[in-house]
Amino acid sequence: MSRLLNDLYNLSNKNNKAVSFYNLALSSMSQKNYENAIVHFNKALQEDNSLKFQVLILPNLAQCYIFDNKFENAVLELTKALEITTDNEGKAYIHANLGFAYSQLKNYGFAIMEYKKAIKTSPSNAQYHYALAMLYEAKFQSNLAEAEIDKAIKLAPNNQDYINAKAKLSNIPALSLKIGRTAQPIHSLGVIITPSYMLAEKNFLPMIVYIYNESPLKKLAKEGEYIFDADCVKNGVGLIDSLVLPAKTKVTLVVNNTRFVVNTIDPITRKLNDQEKINLYRTWFYGFDKKITEIWELTDEKEKNEVGTKWGYEFESLIRSWSSYKDPLFDSAFTLLMEFFQAFNYPDKPDEVHYEINLSKLNFSVINQFTIEFFKEINFNLTAKYLELKIKKDDTVEDYSKTKLAKKPIISKPLKK
Repeated sequence: MSRLLNDLYNLSNKNNKAVSFYNLALSSMSQKNYENAIVHFNKALQEDNSLKFQVLILPNLAQCYIFDNKFENAVLELTKALEITTDNEGKAYIHANLGFAYSQLKNYGFAIMEYKKAIKTSPSNAQYHYALAMLYEAKFQSNLAEAEIDKAIKLAPNNQDYINAKAKLSNIPALSLKIGRTAQPIHSLGVIITPSYMLAEKNFLPMIVYIYNESPLKKLAKEGEYIFDADCVKNGVGLIDSLVLPAKTKVTLVVNNTRFVVNTIDPITRKLNDQEKINLYRTWFYGFDKKITEIWELTDEKEKNEVGTKWGYEFESLIRSWSSYKDPLFDSAFTLLMEFFQAFNYPDKPDEVHYEINLSKLNFSVINQFTIEFFKEINFNLTAKYLELKIKKDDTVEDYSKTKLAKKPIISKPLKK
């Protein structure tokens, strides 16, 4: 907390009043009078709002909000501090505190994302690895939790908290992600599709996630569009299976609302390279932008849950397929998965842990600007716009956290300097 005092000498000649308020705030912090510290930090900023003074104050102000259980305020100040902080140690510190604040808001996906950013900047900080491990443990990602706690123990081998956490992990049920519907090629049409639930049709339809250059649909269709119908469908055979046809077969397809007549081609045998596969998964991922907003607009709760579970299962399948590729966007997709992830147990079977990924139960404790910015950053523009309109429309904040977690995460205390 007091590491910033060395810089006050340079500021004292500029604004003694601002420095006085700053010192009063630090004194209040030391006495655990966080409410008073917040008042004086803000007065200091009113006296001197220079960039250099903000760098000094904002991290401490945010920590006061954390200790005062005002976590949204803490996120706001930490986000401001992150924009103006230039040194790596300071950035790691801010990311870690953001992780803690988000965890207290039950935004566990966001919390995981921030601790990962802290570790990327400061990989030798054992406490960051430990906090991330406990977040993974709270979401029953045992393998990921164990990997992080092992790193913490390697950095601090005598820390008993880390050793105890490692032993405790052996008793945590491992909830492996389920194997669901995956992308599959339709070689004779030169496309890769995935079975995706279409809300308007009340059925699973082939969604195009990749089109080969050789495909007869290359200039006719786009990735992300659905194949609605084909004249080759036989009784008792599904649409997807019916699309597997011999070469040089004339077939009529309905893609979205457009009807095409094409000739099938000789099966494509070449494999996609890693970048092409990444593009495929990104196309699949972006399709969930519209899915999320469609679910929120449903008024029937039963239908909302049914559709949310179907798309949650598909989203989980995407993450499984995508996870082995080094793609920066994957971390954001995993963050979103953790927000949808609901772990729970039943009262009559307390030892059994169950989970679901339901896109109708977004695990945000509140809708706020930080939620919106996340969706904008991953180009989920429909979702971001929907939330912006909702914030303007609603006087109160809506709580989406309806499913009880099986247990609370064990998070380290706010990080001190």
